[in-house]
Amino acid sequence: MSALNRRELVTAVAGIVSTLSLPGLSTAVSEEIQAQPPKITDEILHKVKSGSVGIRLSNPTVFKLDEDDRSRDLIFSNVLDEYGRTVDSLQKQGTIRIFRPAPDDFRKDPVLNWKYNRQAGHVKLDEVLDELTNGPIVMVIRETDGTVRCYTLTYDLRC
Repeated sequence: MSALNRRELVTAVAGIVSTLSLPGLSTAVSEEIQAQPPKITDEILHKVKSGSVGIRLSNPTVFKLDEDDRSRDLIFSNVLDEYGRTVDSLQKQGTIRIFRPAPDDFRKDPVLNWKYNRQAGHVKLDEVLDELTNGPIVMVIRETDGTVRCYTLTYDLRC
């Protein structure tokens, strides 16, 4: 007798349930099958986040938040994750985030839109979006004193 793993068991049960036509049970099993992890669409961003690629920091932009309440999150809107989804990136103080700004149809230069409490603004990035790189990859460091540092990441091609 061979050992079944969970996926084979769920697939086998799904086949049995679909032949029996039990409505409540078949939806639960089909949801289990569909709950596969999403596919990574931005391999470069994934490699940078995992640390498997040599990178260097360039084009720093620094700004300071008026922090009357330090428990608030800094929110970068309209950014892309490695799965190709447009999300809002919440950043607590003392953290680092790496993401790609989503392309904006109205601007030629990529920007990071941010909001914090009642403040809002944007960080203009120097690199131009093109089809080969899908835009710049940005690392944002939010320090504990309210300073926010935004860096554009590039490959480190030094020998």
